[in-house]
Amino acid sequence: MLRLILLFISLSLLSACDYIVYKPDVTQGNLLSEEIVAKIEPGMTKEQVVYILGPAMLIDTFHQNRWDYLYDNKPTRGEHTRYHLVIFFEDNKVREIRRETKEPLPQHLTETPIE
Repeated sequence: MLRLILLFISLSLLSACDYIVYKPDVTQGNLLSEEIVAKIEPGMTKEQVVYILGPAMLIDTFHQNRWDYLYDNKPTRGEHTRYHLVIFFEDNKVREIRRETKEPLPQHLTETPIE
């Protein structure tokens, strides 16, 4: 009987460990502020875009003239944030800039901390 009680207490304590385990935030992609995206204009070359935004997260092998900039932030607690920017090129120059997400990137994610 004592073993059964100890087993039950041990199992109940182990099940509570799920709340103690550290789970890091999962952040992937290109973190772009609205000010940086506003610098991209039609007619810019691919090299200029890479200089301003950095390399694209996704460049499809079959569609070399489409670059996808993706950002995904999944915090342990809080709101899941997704951002998707697509840049289309024609003759090595920006033809179109399309935002696939309706919401802009939240300001608190793009602010640089004061050191």
